[in-house]
Amino acid sequence: MPIISAQRLGQCIPIVSTNYPATPPSISRWAKIHGRETPDDERSQLETGARDIGLRFNTNGTWNIRKGWLSNVKYTLSGSYRDKHSYQKKLLGNAFAAYSMSNTDGAVLSNRPGQKVYDNEGRELTNIPAGEASLIATYLPNEYFSRYDIYGKEVNLFANLNASFSKTLGAVNNRILLGTNFRSDGNLGDGKVYDPYNPPNRSQSAENSSPRPRKYSSIPFINQLSLYGGRRTSPGAWVRGSCWHRQVSATTWSTARASSPPAPISRSISCPASCG
Repeated sequence: MPIISAQRLGQCIPIVSTNYPATPPSISRWAKIHGRETPDDERSQLETGARDIGLRFNTNGTWNIRKGWLSNVKYTLSGSYRDKHSYQKKLLGNAFAAYSMSNTDGAVLSNRPGQKVYDNEGRELTNIPAGEASLIATYLPNEYFSRYDIYGKEVNLFANLNASFSKTLGAVNNRILLGTNFRSDGNLGDGKVYDPYNPPNRSQSAENSSPRPRKYSSIPFINQLSLYGGRRTSPGAWVRGSCWHRQVSATTWSTARASSPPAPISRSISCPASCG
């Protein structure tokens, strides 16, 4: 019998200030849980489940300064965190295949942990990478139970700040917009986790392929930094030639390798939507 349940919670916290108008910060929480069993399927005995718990924050506002050229400063801040877990358990059939626990390309393991194998001339046939002496290569049975879990911890951050400058010189009204935004996306989860002696189904597209676990947290965050600007004179439109945009996206600029400075991978010249 299928079992399904879900719950969602939300909460908003306002800011009271007489200095500047701002949109009250919004903080929302949610939790979703889903589970399903298929007892009527005696062949695969499939069982699945999922959980999604998250937190989201968002706020924006405007400082109306109106001093000299500076008219106002606008900001936007948002972020989210999602703790996700899903699993699948089933009886695998017709699963007989060569299988290696190694995570290293070019590794050659034996069916005994750390056991080296030599040919009749004394040349080693195995190639056991460092740190994989406890792993083996073998043939999987034709039928066995397998379960895998997928753990994700998604993190998303965004911030935008821009300033508007305006000044009337004679009969001409000048307006300048300068801004910057930052975005960071990544995952701190463990990814797919399973018993190496009972792995999930292998890919059928490659002969003698073996699944390999990899943590999401080993993949560096993607960080993007943008700078933009524009100028408009009344009654003219925005001068496109004065808009610029720079994007930084580098694996060295990440929580996984925080010791390295950001290195620009790509640059583009464009006029973002903020320029009008």
